[in-house]
Amino acid sequence: MRQFPAAGVNRLNEMVKAVRRRQGWGDISAVVDPPLRPEHPPVLRLEKSGTTLCVPIDVRAVEQAMRTGQESPLLVEIKQGFLRILKAAERREKVFRPAGPPRKGRSF
Repeated sequence: MRQFPAAGVNRLNEMVKAVRRRQGWGDISAVVDPPLRPEHPPVLRLEKSGTTLCVPIDVRAVEQAMRTGQESPLLVEIKQGFLRILKAAERREKVFRPAGPPRKGRSF
């Protein structure tokens, strides 16, 4: 497999920024990292309130977006990544949030 182009990573980062801006997800930091090896896909790294999630991006969707300009499959993958981090952060907040006010009477 050939090397993933650096211009492709830059274009993916621009698309991620546009999706964040359009959807109002300013509290999520998102970066597309280049693949570690030629046979690996690029990785979308998301972080929100201490929760980090790495989502591999389908290379075929990236190639289609670069070749034809049709970004729909790639945008679907990016949005799914954002929704995954939102759910993961919500689950994490529920775990660390107390269930309710303390009961009266017993102190333990």
